[in-house]
Amino acid sequence: MDFVIYILSIWAVIGGANFIVINSELISMRFSFSKFLIGAFLIAFGSSMPEIVNSIMANLHGRSSIAISNLIGSSIFNFAVLIPIIILISKENPLDRTSIKDISWLFLVTSIFVVIILDANIGLGESIFLIFIIFIYILSTLEEKISLFEEELFIDNGFNIFKSIFLIFIGFILLIIGSYFAIESAISIANSFNLSDWRVGLLLIAISTSLPKLAIALSIVFKNRSKVAVTNIFYSTISNLTIGIGLSGIIRDISILEGNIFDILTLLLLVVVFLVLISNRVYTKSLSFIFLGLYTLFLFRHLSLCS
Repeated sequence: MDFVIYILSIWAVIGGANFIVINSELISMRFSFSKFLIGAFLIAFGSSMPEIVNSIMANLHGRSSIAISNLIGSSIFNFAVLIPIIILISKENPLDRTSIKDISWLFLVTSIFVVIILDANIGLGESIFLIFIIFIYILSTLEEKISLFEEELFIDNGFNIFKSIFLIFIGFILLIIGSYFAIESAISIANSFNLSDWRVGLLLIAISTSLPKLAIALSIVFKNRSKVAVTNIFYSTISNLTIGIGLSGIIRDISILEGNIFDILTLLLLVVVFLVLISNRVYTKSLSFIFLGLYTLFLFRHLSLCS
């Protein structure tokens, strides 16, 4: 029964996030909000809202390990699974020179995050600093990204502001209720299978919230917009490590156990490898199979430690 509740809860969170993001965009465009504001909202929350809300709810439950491992696990999944799959099915390689700025920013954000956790704790001041970083990122990169949003956002003739407001309201209800039961059922599942809180977030919650993101990415790639799909993944990862961890840390300090540093360093290593590959323009489809294989080993490592 816990699995059923968990699956339904995750879909409620994802559906609620989609209602909020899509209808917020529609209202913003209808009232001629600046492209800067629309783009900033998409970067900060567009593809990471399920992970962010689940992490906030986990920390409210006093489960800080789930709060942070969910965001770390999602970020690892982004680079070890989502991007390789996008590259494999894309007609052209979207990881060109224009991606260097995004991956460089991600390397900077990940490095700052690793430095912050050296004392095994994320406090209020550090959380606020992480949130501040994404605003600097938005200010420094958004203008050149506007064209990526223009083709994706439009208002059809059936737009109704009252309907959009109602759907946003429903979205928040689904987010709050869904995230609450997602965390509760995940904890119950963890207790049944003797899983640690860290692995619940790193594997169970992170993969569950990332799979729908894969479906969305594939639909974008099939429209020959693979560059948009990859850029959204960069945004999602940066949001995870700034907005996600920052908002969670504001609620309550996040403690990091020494044994969990391996997974954080795994994320840093992935980012460094992608930075080198993109900078030297040597990422090929064959490398995608290697990353997918490494993620499989990553899963087996954690599953074997649970037995």
